[in-house]
Amino acid sequence: MLKDLKPDERIEKESNGFYGKMYYVISLLMILSVIVKVVCKVPWFVYGLELLALAVSGVFLLVQELRKGILFVRKKDEVLSEIHSKNLRDAFMVDFWILIFGDLLFLNIDEYFFWLYSYLIIVMIPALIITVATLKNGWMVWGGKKREQMGKKRLAFATTLGAAFFGITTGGEYLYYDGAFHASGILWILGMGVGFGLLFYFLMSGFIKISEEQADYKTKMAEKKSLEQEGATHEE
Repeated sequence: MLKDLKPDERIEKESNGFYGKMYYVISLLMILSVIVKVVCKVPWFVYGLELLALAVSGVFLLVQELRKGILFVRKKDEVLSEIHSKNLRDAFMVDFWILIFGDLLFLNIDEYFFWLYSYLIIVMIPALIITVATLKNGWMVWGGKKREQMGKKRLAFATTLGAAFFGITTGGEYLYYDGAFHASGILWILGMGVGFGLLFYFLMSGFIKISEEQADYKTKMAEKKSLEQEGATHEE
């Protein structure tokens, strides 16, 4: 039972189950995207990324289910259901990151640049759903002072990498063009990277704070409910 688990274990089980459902959401969105692009008669490589993501995540999920010996188990108990949810979550992340990095392929294809937005929509819909669910259910928490310090270091490191990546991909075009190097491009890269990094870091810190408050509230409500049930039992 989830209520008998420690907070960290309960969060992992709840979030894994929800992320697993997002695998079906992102898969459906990619299939719809392929259908639209085929109808619009665009070249195959414009929807090749969706086909690649569907194939890779599908094979990944199949291998994981076979490796864990649960592929042909119809009625899964609680333990097997948790393993299945984790496999679905990992398959969702495979799709997510393939689409994220695949966006870069279209940055230099002016003729089909419009279709870049299809990947952004596919990624943003489940990302927004997950963000809302995470804040509502209090899944994003530091989990103590020591883990908070480590978590902030990891967040700062991830933000730095993301900022550098964003700065180079969005400002790199100003560094070299018309056959010549332009020092002003460095300022573009730094500006775009720093702007993205600051926004991302403070947004994530704010999300975690809201999520922790929600997690504390849920814990207090669960404790209150438990005490009320114990009181009712004693009265009987």
